[in-house]
Amino acid sequence: MSHLVIVGGSDAGISAALRAREQDSSTRVTLIVEDAFPNYSICGLP
Repeated sequence: MSHLVIVGGSDAGISAALRAREQDSSTRVTLIVEDAFPNYSICGLP
């Protein structure tokens, strides 16, 4: 089992976390964010 620490909760950070778990479901993922709403994505907003 490995431990992955991702700094940043943007779409790239969330995507990296999901991909790591897809590759190895035993990987422990820690996502570090400073935002009040880390799951809010602004990519689709004009």
